[in-house]
Amino acid sequence: MEQLKVSATLLAFVEPLFLKPYGPPPEQFAEILKIAVLVWNAVVLDDHRGTVYLSQTRSQLRLIKDPRPREFMLALVDDFADRKRAEFSEHVWLVGDWKVLDQPGGFRLQVDARHLPPPGADLQPPEWSQRLPEE
Repeated sequence: MEQLKVSATLLAFVEPLFLKPYGPPPEQFAEILKIAVLVWNAVVLDDHRGTVYLSQTRSQLRLIKDPRPREFMLALVDDFADRKRAEFSEHVWLVGDWKVLDQPGGFRLQVDARHLPPPGADLQPPEWSQRLPEE
């Protein structure tokens, strides 16, 4: 089985949300991707390091006073977490920097991702890892 590029994997992860008839407009792609990356990283860390980042994210979202965006965001986090665990569990890497590049004919997603470091390693400097290849 051919392995997808990191950016293609991340696009496949968020794609169903944009295919739904009630999904967000394309101009909100970067905002939705921020949430997707946050959830992706939280699930990887929680599932492989026993952290509680996803729970903390939900707690922070519950502080949003307006119920419509609060409920939408909570549902989005739950949907992304379920999708990560069900369909992307074999991808045990963390997303670092990413950006959406507006190019002629559409956009391009550029992603810097790294394998999860061994237990006890500092998550900041990339001494523990090599950057995942984009090609």
